[in-house]
Amino acid sequence: MTTAPTNLAVNVTYDGSGNAPTNAGSYAVVATVTDANYSGGATNTLVVNPGTALVTLGDLIQTYDGTAKIASVTTSPTNLAVSVSYDGNTSAPTNKGSYAVVATVADANYIGGVTNTLVIDPGTAVVLLGDLSQTYDGAAKTVSVTTLPTNLVVSVTYDGSASAPTNAGSYVVVATINEPNYQGSATNTLTIETLVCPSLQIRLINEEVIVTWPQAFSNYTLQGTLGIGSGVWNTNLGLPIVNGTNLQLTLPAANPAQFYRLVR
Repeated sequence: MTTAPTNLAVNVTYDGSGNAPTNAGSYAVVATVTDANYSGGATNTLVVNPGTALVTLGDLIQTYDGTAKIASVTTSPTNLAVSVSYDGNTSAPTNKGSYAVVATVADANYIGGVTNTLVIDPGTAVVLLGDLSQTYDGAAKTVSVTTLPTNLVVSVTYDGSASAPTNAGSYVVVATINEPNYQGSATNTLTIETLVCPSLQIRLINEEVIVTWPQAFSNYTLQGTLGIGSGVWNTNLGLPIVNGTNLQLTLPAANPAQFYRLVR
């Protein structure tokens, strides 16, 4: 502030206050000469522009885990209020994808902002295959699949086909996560063994029929009939006992001509 003549005493107010302002804004300045020998004054506007702040975004590459992913924000000067949006939405995203992040200083005394991209990568899931050794029985043989996290959608192929195989042989099994937010896969081999027919040993000892078969076929049921042509098979012959490496069932020899079979 200058006067003519120079160096006259002057009283200055800012919007009516004797204290000079600090914050950004426009202020009416009134300067009045207070010298006993002079009169005069001036009025104008003081404009305090906001300062320019530096805004930096971090944590821009994250991995999906079901929770919202927030970009970190730092400012210089520190701790300024900042408004952040993700693809125009104030809520932080959860799902896999790329999101435009806009951070704008929300402080009355500063301006500044920055734009960048938040990338949420798919999470990695564990895939486990089971039931990889089965026996031919004419039905399609599917493997069991479990995932961690649980119950994820999985695509399974057998030697490149989506259809489970039926015939005996070895098949390359590939199980791949089919979820937008997860990735992962497992590869193994399904073996379908050739069906081996169990053999029965039938002996008549002391008015009893003793039927013996390998213990490896414990999941089979012994049936009997009075005539093969009748088509009527009795499935309630009793529970076998373990005899060494075999299973054994002792039956009364009410009809020595009875026929027996194992059914799975």
